[in-house]
Amino acid sequence: MLKNAKKPIFLNFGVKKRADDFLDKRLSQGFSDSKVKVFEVEEQFVDWLRQNAVPESLSKDYPGMPLKVDTSKAVDQYMLRPQHMSAFFDSMIQGTGREYGPNSG
Repeated sequence: MLKNAKKPIFLNFGVKKRADDFLDKRLSQGFSDSKVKVFEVEEQFVDWLRQNAVPESLSKDYPGMPLKVDTSKAVDQYMLRPQHMSAFFDSMIQGTGREYGPNSG
């Protein structure tokens, strides 16, 4: 992941089964290099998302806002747009990161 990413990224806070299901789906679609990245972020960033994200159905009306996505599968599921990456990366707590995927052992 790059701080100046040009594509949106999807976040899941606190629901490992949702992350596992998503990884399984991506792998079954042929994306064999898919991985889940896990890390902690500052609580104020999660609070900001909860307060500012709009439903996916309103994405065109609010092009500058993060989106609530897949809410039928789990709470706290978001899509960040490229303009949110800097704040997201700044909120990551250093030393808490890890990743897992099909070749993680």
